[in-house]
Amino acid sequence: ENRSHVRIKMDSTVFVEVVARTANSAALLLKCEVVDVSYGGFCVQIESELTVGAIMPICALLPGLETPFYLAGEVKWCRPSKDGRTGWLAGFELFNSSDTDIKLWRNLLEQV
Repeated sequence: ENRSHVRIKMDSTVFVEVVARTANSAALLLKCEVVDVSYGGFCVQIESELTVGAIMPICALLPGLETPFYLAGEVKWCRPSKDGRTGWLAGFELFNSSDTDIKLWRNLLEQV
């Protein structure tokens, strides 16, 4: 429990780019169900194990909003799901990057 921000339960979806697009192929995106979100990151339910330390582009779709958030984050942990769920749980730390929507993300979460 090294959390520095309050977690908020939220039903939403994110798409994680696990393989980058190349000149000859499309990117490989995995759909994830969000377990909770915070100012600095989020936890997702995902079908495949993710590599801890991997940095991935993320597209987040939040309920009630038409415009997606484009973010970048690092996989901080990944472990098998429990409580009868299949797949994996993974925790992401979001980067404070100027070419993402991190400022909009944080502004929104400050209002919740």
